[in-house]
Amino acid sequence: LVNTKKQLSSYNSQFEQGIKSMPGQERQYINIKRQQAIKENLYVYLLQKKEEVSMSYASTLTDARVVEQAYFGEPESQKKIPLMLALLCGFILPIGVISVRGSLRDRVMTRKDIEMVTSAPVMVELLQEKNAKPIVMLNRNAYALGEQIRSLRTDILQVDQNQANGRVIMFLSSIPGEGKSFVASNIAVSLAAMGRKTIILELDLRKPKVNKIFKLKADQTGLSDLLNGKCTKEDVIQPSGLHENLDVMLSGRIPDNPAELIESRNMKDLIEDLRLEYDNIIIDSPPLHLVTDAMILAPMTDVNLYIVRHDYTPKSELNFIQKQYVSGKLPNMHLVFNGVQMDSRFGYAVDYGYYGGKPAKGPIGFLFDNFKSRL
Repeated sequence: LVNTKKQLSSYNSQFEQGIKSMPGQERQYINIKRQQAIKENLYVYLLQKKEEVSMSYASTLTDARVVEQAYFGEPESQKKIPLMLALLCGFILPIGVISVRGSLRDRVMTRKDIEMVTSAPVMVELLQEKNAKPIVMLNRNAYALGEQIRSLRTDILQVDQNQANGRVIMFLSSIPGEGKSFVASNIAVSLAAMGRKTIILELDLRKPKVNKIFKLKADQTGLSDLLNGKCTKEDVIQPSGLHENLDVMLSGRIPDNPAELIESRNMKDLIEDLRLEYDNIIIDSPPLHLVTDAMILAPMTDVNLYIVRHDYTPKSELNFIQKQYVSGKLPNMHLVFNGVQMDSRFGYAVDYGYYGGKPAKGPIGFLFDNFKSRL
């Protein structure tokens, strides 16, 4: 009986423990069931969305099917020809314009143009001053050109320094209008300003210009009368009116035989007499390529300054200049590059129609030149 009682007590204890554990298992069961419901709902939702997407995709499909993939050839655009023509014109037109410009403007434009043809040294480059007076040494606005004139004066005095006094300096050019009278007059004023007794001879007996630069009367006794033996040099020498150290001998009346007068003994005697009285004798001569007067005067000179003008002197004249330099007939020959401009316009010009050279250009000619310069 005792054993049976113990056994029954053990069963009773087990039942009591099972009864006590029932609430915890129930809670665990409820949690598991809730998780199952959540996942089941999620699965159903995703399955529903999948069906919706499938139905939507199915509605976009067509009944057509691809039998063969499409292909296409290169389209032949009609724009290729105009584009090719435009490209060719872009290369050809600039070359053509440059070539035409070079052929139309056969004039000296740079110092390099001079140095490529002639071995004569370029002593100085003179700028073109807009609205400059004929005597720029008295024009404060033409400061740069005035300084270049002074630089030219210094270089002239350094040439042939053995000839201290009575130095004869001749200014010449190939054709009319290159500015030799302008440069000669300003050099004469510059030399006088530094205290050197100077005289300028207007030996361009055919087309004199010095009288206009110094604003002196042309129809009076001059060099043509002196060389004809009709007067003395004292009758011809007159003050310039610009500086006390500067005198002028004008050409006088235009003679019929200017070359013969310049080649006469009276001309040589005049130069020798002036050497004794003046430090510098400036000669304004006629264009060398048109008349021979300058070559007649050359043996009487010490320094010769040959004027070449920017955008005016033809390049063909450089060969003539080189020929004169190589011949050695012009003592101490140097070049002056005159009228160098920042643009293509020029202001100082001379009318030399008397020589049969280039005539003065009218408004139409000036406009045509201006148009060519802007090509």
